[in-house]
Amino acid sequence: MNIVYILMIEQKTFKQCFSPASTIIGNRLTKTIVLNLFPNPLMGYIPTDNMCHVLNGKKSTAFILLKSPTLGSIRLPDPTTGISFTYIFNQNITISHTFASVALYDQTLDATNGGFEILMDGEYQVLGSVADVMHIRSNQTSCFSQTHFVFDLNTSTYGFDVTPMFCSLTSFDVFFEYYLDQKWTKIPVRAISSANPAYNAGDYSDANTDFLQITRYLLDPTSASESAKYSDTERLVIQKKQTRFL
Repeated sequence: MNIVYILMIEQKTFKQCFSPASTIIGNRLTKTIVLNLFPNPLMGYIPTDNMCHVLNGKKSTAFILLKSPTLGSIRLPDPTTGISFTYIFNQNITISHTFASVALYDQTLDATNGGFEILMDGEYQVLGSVADVMHIRSNQTSCFSQTHFVFDLNTSTYGFDVTPMFCSLTSFDVFFEYYLDQKWTKIPVRAISSANPAYNAGDYSDANTDFLQITRYLLDPTSASESAKYSDTERLVIQKKQTRFL
């Protein structure tokens, strides 16, 4: 026996245009908090005269809502002035607020629950919650979900295999540091040449400087000037992983 399910959505008043899987992501490095609004999975089933369809392309206003155990309810950017954006039907929408200082951003760090309030076309109020509130800090543990030390004692090649997380880095400097004689020594890491035989896709290279696409940071193993910098003692220290990544 076949079973037929009938999906019924109230035609005019259905206002859940956004998915409960939407997120709020803060980035301490850029002092920015971003509301990522995803379309409701039901968008493909609603009629064309529904509000979510009709308001496509309309100017709207959003507030980012956070719940802090310390400060209580936080309404961004402020209690009365929202963030202007254009509503696009059935598309991901990114709404961003930048804080004037890190101190102001830090007031949101203990917020674990959040949501949004939207006034669509200046008239229709939409309230919703998000699935996750996450803060990215400007340090190794937030910019990489995994880091693996890689070392070849025979060739003096060493580096890190990484799995990058979302950090809005458009320019950056890379260094290795090793600990010897009670001090840290810093070594700059330059982008490897894509013509180098050791080059792999995903390496920090002249062909790949996109932070989110880089999965390995490596010293150029064919560069005599680089290889000559390290004594056997230093190589052994590095092999023991007494090193850190900045």
